[in-house]
Amino acid sequence: MIRVLSILLVWSLAAAPLRAEVSGPFLLRSDPWVNLHHFLYHEARNTIRREERLYGRVRTYREDREIELTSDEAATWNAALEIYATYGDRHLLFDDGLRQAGQVIMAGPQSLPTNPEAEPLYAALQQAMPVYEQHWWPRHDAANRARIDELLGYLEQYGSALAERLADGYGVPWPEERIVVDLTNYSGRHGAYATGGPNHIVLASRPDWFPGLLGLDVLFHEAGHTLPFEDQILPRSEAAAKTAGVEEGGAWHAFLFYVPAEAARGVLPAEHIPYAYHDDGPLVDGRMARFEPLIRAALEESDDLDEVFRLIHTAQAGDR
Repeated sequence: MIRVLSILLVWSLAAAPLRAEVSGPFLLRSDPWVNLHHFLYHEARNTIRREERLYGRVRTYREDREIELTSDEAATWNAALEIYATYGDRHLLFDDGLRQAGQVIMAGPQSLPTNPEAEPLYAALQQAMPVYEQHWWPRHDAANRARIDELLGYLEQYGSALAERLADGYGVPWPEERIVVDLTNYSGRHGAYATGGPNHIVLASRPDWFPGLLGLDVLFHEAGHTLPFEDQILPRSEAAAKTAGVEEGGAWHAFLFYVPAEAARGVLPAEHIPYAYHDDGPLVDGRMARFEPLIRAALEESDDLDEVFRLIHTAQAGDR
């Protein structure tokens, strides 16, 4: 079995070259393995486990559901879906096992374990890859590459200034190594997420997710979830909330939306509405919106992170 999987890997690598483009602080990629991982996760939830009330309904696109497979291809594909269905009630980011699997997959096919004790999804990926490449990957890759080209243009024009403003706003130097960004047709309930150690962002490439400059907004918001930013911001907010005797309540996350939005106001065209304030954006509607005026007021008084979060949570305590 291991020999068969190795043959599949060699065939797949030859058929599905990875595209990677560097722009300033990011490395943008269209990677078939990362895309297949997310597609199988979505498809298994929407077919095998569609009747269950799983956290965060995810969707698949009609054209991806209308592919006709041979009987052998269908058997291979359905076997992979059955394996991924066992992960359907687990979250891509918040489940430790799935998050770690995502980090292994993004490191490349040579990193996929083949030992019997490994997560079953690794074998499912390798078995399903030839079918995916034959029927889905060309269209998925084209969507990713179109989005990469769009983002490269924006990053060339605005990326350096935004990165500098964010590092100043967070009071933390930008990561020394470029942040890897995988463009994917499927990327979970919210269309984007990030992990640290190594830093990695998954960003939806389809045009109905974050069109135009909103994609740049979300990219820089997600960068705040990588290291060293999140490790510096979240503990400070939690400590300040504990001292003030209040629940942290997501103030740190609101801060990660607020700072990129303010950076965008100073760099992007004046008519652009930052993602955080766009339509029902997180600082307009929802539980994080209540922190927006508190963050604004705190930053008007101080640019020291400890003091900023002390002011936010002291104000929150006074509003109770």
